[in-house]
Amino acid sequence: MRGAERRLFMRERTPAWANLVLIRVLYNTSRLLGAAWHVDHVVPLVHPHVCGLHCSDNLRVIRCLENINKSNHQWPDKPSYQNDLSLESCTAYQYELSL
Repeated sequence: MRGAERRLFMRERTPAWANLVLIRVLYNTSRLLGAAWHVDHVVPLVHPHVCGLHCSDNLRVIRCLENINKSNHQWPDKPSYQNDLSLESCTAYQYELSL
């Protein structure tokens, strides 16, 4: 999914109460850190069992390899019978923002 289609997808999953300024700060932080960092949705936006939101509470800046390994198979408090990846392989390096 690229370009306009992705922007529409994100807009549909952004609640009216979302802090758009903080979302922009997270994406700018990722961009400033370089290609080795991604903005990750903690709870995946697309999954057969759950649908996360595009809001600052569901976003974090993590290393790209961790995000790629995580894919959409891991989220906090995920029921163990659905666990597709081990917790050790999905450890995220969260970048703390100072606002």
